[in-house]
Amino acid sequence: AAATTVQKMYRGLLARRLVRRRQAAAARIGAVWLGHRAHVRKILDSRICVVQARIRGVLTRSRFKKHAPAAILLQRCWRWYRQRSRMRIRIAIATVLQKHARRHEVITRLEILNAKVTGCQRIWRGFRARRQIAEREENMLKLQAFWYKAVACCQVRDMHTHARRIQRFVRQLIARRRVSRRLAASARIHAFWVGHKVRQRHRMHLVAASLIQRCYHGHRCRAMMRRRREAALTIQRSW
Repeated sequence: AAATTVQKMYRGLLARRLVRRRQAAAARIGAVWLGHRAHVRKILDSRICVVQARIRGVLTRSRFKKHAPAAILLQRCWRWYRQRSRMRIRIAIATVLQKHARRHEVITRLEILNAKVTGCQRIWRGFRARRQIAEREENMLKLQAFWYKAVACCQVRDMHTHARRIQRFVRQLIARRRVSRRLAASARIHAFWVGHKVRQRHRMHLVAASLIQRCYHGHRCRAMMRRRREAALTIQRSW
Protein backbone atom coordinates (compact mmCIF):
# COMPACT_ATOMS: atom_id res chain seq x y z
CA ALA A 1 0.00 0.00 0.00
CA ALA A 2 2.83 2.39 0.86
CA ALA A 3 4.66 1.61 -2.39
CA THR A 4 1.44 2.12 -4.38
CA THR A 5 0.86 5.44 -2.65
CA VAL A 6 4.43 6.55 -3.35
CA GLN A 7 4.04 5.54 -7.00
CA LYS A 8 0.76 7.46 -7.23
CA MET A 9 2.33 10.56 -5.70
CA TYR A 10 5.36 10.31 -8.00
CA ARG A 11 3.16 9.84 -11.08
CA GLY A 12 1.02 12.78 -9.98
CA LEU A 13 4.17 14.88 -9.57
CA LEU A 14 5.36 13.89 -13.07
CA ALA A 15 1.90 14.65 -14.50
CA ARG A 16 1.85 18.08 -12.85
CA ARG A 17 5.31 18.85 -14.16
CA LEU A 18 4.27 17.78 -17.67
CA VAL A 19 1.12 19.90 -17.47
CA ARG A 20 3.12 22.93 -16.29
CA ARG A 21 5.61 22.51 -19.09
CA ARG A 22 2.83 22.18 -21.66
CA GLN A 23 1.11 25.24 -20.24
CA ALA A 24 4.32 27.24 -20.45
CA ALA A 25 4.93 26.00 -24.01
CA ALA A 26 1.33 26.83 -25.00
CA ALA A 27 1.67 30.29 -23.48
CA ARG A 28 4.91 30.90 -25.38
CA ILE A 29 3.39 29.61 -28.65
CA GLY A 30 0.31 31.80 -28.12
CA ALA A 31 2.46 34.86 -27.42
CA VAL A 32 4.61 34.21 -30.51
CA TRP A 33 1.50 33.60 -32.64
CA LEU A 34 -0.18 36.78 -31.38
CA GLY A 35 3.00 38.77 -32.01
CA HIS A 36 3.25 37.34 -35.50
CA ARG A 37 -0.40 38.09 -36.22
CA ALA A 38 -0.04 41.64 -34.90
CA HIS A 39 3.09 42.14 -37.01
CA VAL A 40 1.36 40.77 -40.12
CA ARG A 41 -1.72 42.89 -39.37
CA LYS A 42 0.41 46.03 -39.07
CA ILE A 43 2.17 45.25 -42.35
CA LEU A 44 -1.16 44.59 -44.09
CA ASP A 45 -2.68 47.74 -42.62
CA SER A 46 0.25 49.84 -43.78
CA ARG A 47 0.21 48.32 -47.25
CA ILE A 48 -3.55 48.64 -47.57
CA CYS A 49 -3.37 52.26 -46.40
CA VAL A 50 -0.73 52.92 -49.05
CA VAL A 51 -2.86 51.20 -51.69
CA GLN A 52 -5.92 53.12 -50.59
CA ALA A 53 -4.01 56.40 -50.65
CA ARG A 54 -2.75 55.69 -54.16
CA ILE A 55 -6.21 54.68 -55.33
CA ARG A 56 -7.69 57.83 -53.83
CA GLY A 57 -5.01 59.94 -55.47
CA VAL A 58 -5.70 58.34 -58.81
CA LEU A 59 -9.41 58.82 -58.32
CA THR A 60 -9.01 62.46 -57.36
CA ARG A 61 -6.63 63.12 -60.18
CA SER A 62 -8.60 61.35 -62.87
CA ARG A 63 -11.96 62.35 -61.34
CA PHE A 64 -13.56 59.26 -62.60
CA LYS A 65 -16.60 58.33 -60.61
CA LYS A 66 -16.63 54.76 -61.85
CA HIS A 67 -13.68 53.81 -59.56
CA ALA A 68 -15.45 54.92 -56.37
CA PRO A 69 -17.63 51.75 -56.08
CA ALA A 70 -14.54 49.58 -56.56
CA ALA A 71 -12.72 51.38 -53.72
CA ILE A 72 -15.78 51.02 -51.50
CA LEU A 73 -15.94 47.34 -52.40
CA LEU A 74 -12.25 46.95 -51.52
CA GLN A 75 -12.80 48.70 -48.20
CA ARG A 76 -15.75 46.48 -47.40
CA CYS A 77 -13.78 43.37 -48.32
CA TRP A 78 -10.82 44.48 -46.17
CA ARG A 79 -13.04 45.32 -43.20
CA TRP A 80 -14.81 42.00 -43.51
CA TYR A 81 -11.43 40.16 -43.73
CA ARG A 82 -10.05 42.08 -40.74
CA GLN A 83 -13.14 41.34 -38.64
CA ARG A 84 -12.99 37.67 -39.61
CA SER A 85 -9.26 37.43 -38.73
CA ARG A 86 -9.91 39.18 -35.40
CA MET A 87 -12.75 36.79 -34.64
CA ARG A 88 -10.52 33.80 -35.45
CA ILE A 89 -7.76 35.12 -33.19
CA ARG A 90 -10.23 35.79 -30.37
CA ILE A 91 -11.77 32.33 -30.75
CA ALA A 92 -8.29 30.74 -30.68
CA ILE A 93 -7.30 32.77 -27.58
CA ALA A 94 -10.58 31.90 -25.85
CA THR A 95 -10.07 28.19 -26.65
CA VAL A 96 -6.52 28.25 -25.26
CA LEU A 97 -7.66 30.11 -22.15
CA GLN A 98 -10.48 27.61 -21.61
CA LYS A 99 -8.01 24.72 -21.95
CA HIS A 100 -5.65 26.31 -19.46
CA ALA A 101 -8.49 27.08 -17.05
CA ARG A 102 -9.77 23.50 -17.25
CA ARG A 103 -6.27 22.09 -16.75
CA HIS A 104 -5.69 24.41 -13.81
CA GLU A 105 -9.01 23.37 -12.28
CA VAL A 106 -8.19 19.67 -12.74
CA ILE A 107 -4.71 20.17 -11.25
CA THR A 108 -6.11 22.06 -8.25
CA ARG A 109 -8.69 19.32 -7.68
CA LEU A 110 -6.00 16.66 -7.91
CA GLU A 111 -3.80 18.58 -5.47
CA ILE A 112 -6.70 18.96 -3.03
CA LEU A 113 -7.55 15.25 -3.30
CA ASN A 114 -3.89 14.29 -2.84
CA ALA A 115 -3.66 16.55 0.20
CA LYS A 116 -6.81 15.03 1.72
CA VAL A 117 -5.67 11.46 1.01
CA THR A 118 -2.25 12.23 2.46
CA GLY A 119 -3.86 13.74 5.56
CA CYS A 120 -6.08 10.67 6.05
CA GLN A 121 -3.10 8.36 5.60
CA ARG A 122 -1.06 10.41 8.05
CA ILE A 123 -3.83 10.30 10.65
CA TRP A 124 -4.32 6.54 10.27
CA ARG A 125 -0.57 5.84 10.43
CA GLY A 126 -0.22 8.06 13.48
CA PHE A 127 -3.13 6.32 15.22
CA ARG A 128 -1.76 2.87 14.39
CA ALA A 129 1.76 3.83 15.46
CA ARG A 130 0.51 5.32 18.73
CA ARG A 131 -1.50 2.19 19.46
CA GLN A 132 1.48 -0.08 18.73
CA ILE A 133 3.76 2.12 20.83
CA ALA A 134 1.29 2.04 23.72
CA GLU A 135 1.07 -1.77 23.55
CA ARG A 136 4.86 -2.10 23.38
CA GLU A 137 5.30 0.32 26.26
CA GLU A 138 2.84 -1.64 28.36
CA ASN A 139 4.66 -4.92 27.64
CA MET A 140 8.01 -3.30 28.30
CA LEU A 141 6.80 -1.89 31.60
CA LYS A 142 5.60 -5.33 32.67
CA LEU A 143 8.93 -6.91 31.73
CA GLN A 144 10.87 -4.15 33.43
CA ALA A 145 8.86 -4.48 36.62
CA PHE A 146 9.46 -8.22 36.72
CA TRP A 147 13.17 -7.79 35.98
CA TYR A 148 13.61 -5.00 38.54
CA LYS A 149 11.90 -7.09 41.19
CA ALA A 150 14.20 -10.04 40.44
CA VAL A 151 17.61 -8.28 40.40
CA ALA A 152 17.10 -5.04 42.33
CA CYS A 153 19.28 -5.82 45.33
CA CYS A 154 22.36 -6.89 43.35
CA GLN A 155 22.22 -4.02 40.89
CA VAL A 156 21.76 -1.31 43.51
CA ARG A 157 25.13 -2.05 45.11
CA ASP A 158 26.90 -2.24 41.76
CA MET A 159 25.23 0.96 40.63
CA HIS A 160 26.27 2.79 43.79
CA THR A 161 29.89 1.68 43.44
CA HIS A 162 30.06 2.50 39.75
CA ALA A 163 28.30 5.82 40.29
CA ARG A 164 30.82 6.77 42.97
CA ARG A 165 33.71 5.85 40.71
CA ILE A 166 32.21 7.78 37.80
CA GLN A 167 31.51 10.80 39.99
CA ARG A 168 35.07 10.71 41.32
CA PHE A 169 36.48 10.44 37.81
CA VAL A 170 34.22 13.22 36.47
CA ARG A 171 35.08 15.51 39.37
CA GLN A 172 38.79 14.90 38.85
CA LEU A 173 38.39 15.54 35.12
CA ILE A 174 36.44 18.75 35.75
CA ALA A 175 39.03 19.89 38.30
CA ARG A 176 41.86 19.19 35.82
CA ARG A 177 40.06 21.08 33.10
CA ARG A 178 39.44 24.03 35.40
CA VAL A 179 43.07 24.08 36.49
CA SER A 180 44.28 23.82 32.88
CA ARG A 181 41.92 26.61 31.80
CA ARG A 182 43.02 28.82 34.69
CA LEU A 183 46.68 28.11 33.93
CA ALA A 184 46.13 28.90 30.25
CA ALA A 185 44.22 32.08 31.15
CA SER A 186 46.93 33.16 33.60
CA ALA A 187 49.61 32.42 30.99
CA ARG A 188 47.73 34.50 28.43
CA ILE A 189 47.25 37.36 30.89
CA HIS A 190 50.92 37.19 31.88
CA ALA A 191 52.02 37.13 28.25
CA PHE A 192 49.73 40.06 27.41
CA TRP A 193 51.02 42.00 30.46
CA VAL A 194 54.68 41.26 29.63
CA GLY A 195 54.11 42.27 26.02
CA HIS A 196 52.38 45.46 27.16
CA LYS A 197 55.25 46.33 29.50
CA VAL A 198 57.86 45.52 26.81
CA ARG A 199 56.02 47.66 24.27
CA GLN A 200 55.69 50.46 26.82
CA ARG A 201 59.40 50.30 27.63
CA HIS A 202 60.25 50.22 23.94
CA ARG A 203 58.11 53.31 23.34
CA MET A 204 59.78 55.08 26.29
CA HIS A 205 63.22 54.14 24.94
CA LEU A 206 62.27 55.42 21.50
CA VAL A 207 60.97 58.69 22.94
CA ALA A 208 64.12 59.09 25.08
CA ALA A 209 66.38 58.27 22.12
CA SER A 210 64.58 60.76 19.90
CA LEU A 211 64.85 63.41 22.67
CA ILE A 212 68.57 62.73 23.12
CA GLN A 213 69.10 62.91 19.36
CA ARG A 214 67.29 66.24 19.22
CA CYS A 215 69.33 67.67 22.10
CA TYR A 216 72.57 66.43 20.58
CA HIS A 217 71.72 67.78 17.12
CA GLY A 218 70.76 71.15 18.67
CA HIS A 219 73.99 71.23 20.66
CA ARG A 220 76.06 70.46 17.55
CA CYS A 221 74.21 73.07 15.51
CA ARG A 222 74.70 75.72 18.21
CA ALA A 223 78.42 74.86 18.57
CA MET A 224 78.87 75.01 14.81
CA MET A 225 77.10 78.37 14.68
CA ARG A 226 79.34 79.71 17.46
CA ARG A 227 82.46 78.53 15.63
CA ARG A 228 81.28 80.11 12.40
CA ARG A 229 80.51 83.39 14.17
CA GLU A 230 83.90 83.41 15.86
CA ALA A 231 85.60 82.62 12.56
CA ALA A 232 83.64 85.36 10.85
CA LEU A 233 84.55 87.85 13.59
CA THR A 234 88.20 86.81 13.36
CA ILE A 235 88.19 87.24 9.61
CA GLN A 236 86.47 90.63 9.90
CA ARG A 237 89.00 91.83 12.49
CA SER A 238 91.97 90.64 10.48
CA TRP A 239 90.52 92.19 7.35
